[in-house]
Amino acid sequence: MQQQFELADPPSDAISSVVFSPTTSNHLLVSSWDKTVRLYDINENSLRASFQHKASVLDCCFSDGVHIFSGGLDHCIKSFDINSTNESIVGLHDKAVKCVEYSLEKHMIVSGSWDCTIRLWDIRKKDALFGQYEIGDGAKKYVGNYTKT
Repeated sequence: MQQQFELADPPSDAISSVVFSPTTSNHLLVSSWDKTVRLYDINENSLRASFQHKASVLDCCFSDGVHIFSGGLDHCIKSFDINSTNESIVGLHDKAVKCVEYSLEKHMIVSGSWDCTIRLWDIRKKDALFGQYEIGDGAKKYVGNYTKT
């Protein structure tokens, strides 16, 4: 029989995504329809940090053990630093952000949206939008400045 755990201070609405930290399996990141992203320490069963969007959050990811990214119905890609609790908007889509993922090799966020685009964000730059793939009318095109290295 499997053991079941109940997290302290759970989201108040449906959970949209869960992901473990790449640096420790004790940290669980949870995004929810209640407009929050929450970081839990599952060994201590405690809420370690949380931040909010203006609308439901559909996905979240880590870039390392300290930096979190998320996206949702508010069209925003948000960044959150666990240690400093600083948060910022990395960029925007024209419609809801369905998924976000971090590429360690390229140091970029990749986001997919209901606006039929996949966008690349170079988080090391102030103007983070690096390029985008537009999908529509059966055609796909890339708009950006990516060069193979």
